Amino acid sequence: MLSRTLSPETKQLLTADNYSYLKKLMEETAVMELDDTILLIKYVCWENARASKEVLLDLLYYISTVNSGDMKPYLTCLLHVLLFVDSWQRKRIMLILKGGPDRDTLLDIIQRSKTHHQKRAYQCMKCLTNLLSANSVATEIFFQDPDNKSRWESIVDWLGIQLERRPGGFHNYNNSTGVWVSSNLSNETTGNEYYLERSNSAILLHQKAEALLSTDSSEEESDTSNITADTSVNNTSTDNTTNNTSNTSADISTATRDTSADSSVPFTSPQPQNSPETLDQSIVSSPEPLQ
Repeated sequence: MLSRTLSPETKQLLTADNYSYLKKLMEETAVMELDDTILLIKYVCWENARASKEVLLDLLYYISTVNSGDMKPYLTCLLHVLLFVDSWQRKRIMLILKGGPDRDTLLDIIQRSKTHHQKRAYQCMKCLTNLLSANSVATEIFFQDPDNKSRWESIVDWLGIQLERRPGGFHNYNNSTGVWVSSNLSNETTGNEYYLERSNSAILLHQKAEALLSTDSSEEESDTSNITADTSVNNTSTDNTTNNTSNTSADISTATRDTSADSSVPFTSPQPQNSPETLDQSIVSSPEPLQ
């Protein structure tokens, strides 16, 4: 629908000079109409590997450098770019979750910021939690790396410790969670730059991040159960094969004795059967990587 409303001149402006105009839009994201900016970014990134890479790397740069009170628009853009579906979605997610040479991941920014810039770490953790909760492909890619799981566990523990250590300002008792929460402070707005507040949103985020670990553990247990079941089936098949072999040996012995009793009946070995033809597997080429 967007392609029908943009003039050829506007399309050229968005993609010319190494996407400089689009980069300028992202630079001013904090003070612009966010919905329009997101729409333009998604339009340019649609089925476009080069634009996707440029946009993602720029967003990561701003997320790691701007003040924590100005991060939210960039994280919102990042989440929208990662969640819209085209043939490059998986590659975009991999770029953010796996990184590369001299490329930080969201997890790297969290690890680096959690000591001295806790609100930056918190907001990146919230974005990553929302991504993993909303997209099964992202969850699969993220937890394929055992190191990511252990780092995520340490980050979840860190958030829990910070929420216990720093109660915040004025408090109300939350009946649903059974804890005291800050009633007037946020971890996503300007104000205290460094330390987390015990807001209701932060408590819910901690619970959601913990649930991701439980989900991954359940999937691992399910995979283990399937492997065990397959092993049992294979063992049963092996036992059946052994029994059949024993029966065949007994039949051969009987046949040998019968042949010895009557030399006029020759003993001939069974002819081997032709093995079935193997089918060539089709080779599917993977899409060009984001480099």
